[in-house]
Amino acid sequence: MKQYTRKQLKEYVRLGLARDLTEVDPDTLPKWYEKIGVSRGIYGMNGGLIWDKVTGEYGVILDRSSNLFRLF
Repeated sequence: MKQYTRKQLKEYVRLGLARDLTEVDPDTLPKWYEKIGVSRGIYGMNGGLIWDKVTGEYGVILDRSSNLFRLF
């Protein structure tokens, strides 16, 4: 997996290239996805980028939330 900074992941959302999945309902998270990359800090993983195989959209998780640990 590729390493990203949180700033890069936020930029993907700002430009509309990816959908923010940080606070969505866990039932709406993609079921079939591929992990593209992660963002790591001093306390471990703090963000991630996935690709939804069904819709072809990218998704970003920007914080250390429960959705991050469900997908990664």
